[in-house]
Amino acid sequence: MELKNHVVTQKKLVKELIDGLYLEVLSEETIESIIEEHACIDSPQPSELDLHINDVSENLDFLLLENKIDEALAIIELEDENFQWLQFERNAPSDVLMLYNSAIHQRKAMLTQQLTLVAEIQELLHQNFRSR
Repeated sequence: MELKNHVVTQKKLVKELIDGLYLEVLSEETIESIIEEHACIDSPQPSELDLHINDVSENLDFLLLENKIDEALAIIELEDENFQWLQFERNAPSDVLMLYNSAIHQRKAMLTQQLTLVAEIQELLHQNFRSR
């Protein structure tokens, strides 16, 4: 009789444990799905200008990495003109314009740094050649 009560108690405890784990997993899945839904709602689709900024930034990064300074300079000049046009002709959101301007200025700084480095290396090579 005592063994039977013990088995019944154990079955009840196992059932409660399984039910509790199931509810915990179910609640975690529900919470994750709610978070995913909010993430989809909260993050708006990037605008055409946002996509353009990303494309230009990637292209400039690639050109600078490949040491294609002339091409990078041409794109930066073109994008400067494009920024001026966007600023005065279109009603682009100010935060996107700031992002655009920041991306272009950051690449300008990288280009300036790269040009300075090239000039310093050429000067060192020239000095080295004269000292021989």
